[in-house]
Amino acid sequence: MYLVHVHMRRPADGGPVPEEIGTWVGDMAPPGHIDHISVHARTPDHPVLGVYLLADHLEEAEELALTACRRVLAHRPELRGWQVIEGYVPLLAPFYDTFTDSSALSHDAPLPGCAAVVVDTTVHGRFRPYGGPSPRPEPGES
Repeated sequence: MYLVHVHMRRPADGGPVPEEIGTWVGDMAPPGHIDHISVHARTPDHPVLGVYLLADHLEEAEELALTACRRVLAHRPELRGWQVIEGYVPLLAPFYDTFTDSSALSHDAPLPGCAAVVVDTTVHGRFRPYGGPSPRPEPGES
């Protein structure tokens, strides 16, 4: 599953992001690909759709999300004047894609495009599961 952020631009005279936009985008994608969509409208003129979908490759995920969003903008009168600015899988997806290609992995060299990674197993917290001798934080502690 991939998360693709699709950045959009609302026209100056356009209204807020319609609540139904997630359903509309899902209807424009091939069946079985889109899992769900979240709308981030912190900047009303430039909302971002978080499109969670299934695809075989990162590029396919981005293209499916962009195509579905562009189709919605082309077919929904409520979105006349809206634009898709860009769409991409954020942060570390290319790094994790290398794990699906066993030929890319080597015990002697770092992953392609990455520096050597050193994992500090003594660190525990919200992003590393507990598994060592350090005491767990009390509920509410960070």
